[in-house]
Amino acid sequence: MPIHRGHVLNMAWLLVTAGLAFATLSAQAMDVLPPDLLANQAHTSADRGESIAPDQRAPIVPSGKATNKGARGSRSGKSFTPVGKKEIDAANAKKNDGVNRCENCEVEVVPGQKSESGVSPPLNQRERDHIIPKSKGGEGTPSNGQVLCRECNLEKSNKAP
Repeated sequence: MPIHRGHVLNMAWLLVTAGLAFATLSAQAMDVLPPDLLANQAHTSADRGESIAPDQRAPIVPSGKATNKGARGSRSGKSFTPVGKKEIDAANAKKNDGVNRCENCEVEVVPGQKSESGVSPPLNQRERDHIIPKSKGGEGTPSNGQVLCRECNLEKSNKAP
């Protein structure tokens, strides 16, 4: 029986699917193995000649995915979520009689518009700024956010307070 292109594609899809399922099951199995069984095991990367001690591996969560949560916080270096942006806006409006104002120069800010080619945004456009910049480990949480006008945000750049 000749092998057709469709057969090859179906077999490739099955191999990829099986590989992903195996990787997920393997990661979940690592989560339930007794710690003493893993204590003396080191994961080795033969191609680089390195080994990683078990206590230095990224922790496995039940979904089978590695997590990056650590001492610096769960949203360290990340952007604000849409909900977080609303919280920042609401807190700013609450302390400014229902109006969003720049925390730096106190000018009233306007919501951002969809960008257009050749059109510069207004300098009083509302922007949510990380008080401690993302590039310096600042978190993407509302407690690290403030409302700035575009002009003040451009001037601040990634400077810490």
